[in-house]
Amino acid sequence: MLSMPTELLVALQENNITYSAALELNKIKDDEKRNALLKRCIDEGMSVSELSKEVKVINGKKPKDTDEVKTVFKQMEKRFKKLDQKKKKEFTKELNELMERY
Repeated sequence: MLSMPTELLVALQENNITYSAALELNKIKDDEKRNALLKRCIDEGMSVSELSKEVKVINGKKPKDTDEVKTVFKQMEKRFKKLDQKKKKEFTKELNELMERY
């Protein structure tokens, strides 16, 4: 644990992430990428499984297509919940238009 970057240790101490999340984030050697994902993890309340998939992508390991789609939809759902009614309506309209094209 002491070999973790300071940012991860601080996030752990402040209870912003779990130990399991810190272990996943610690797999990213690039400081900038790790810190960006740490911020997203805290802001979006990512689960360890979502985080693990993101870490694999960052580290160049391609997830299964279905995993990638599930992750995108979970992220969309979290962001959708934070929108006001007007934005939700716009988002729903655009999503329906997109689905009609495919």
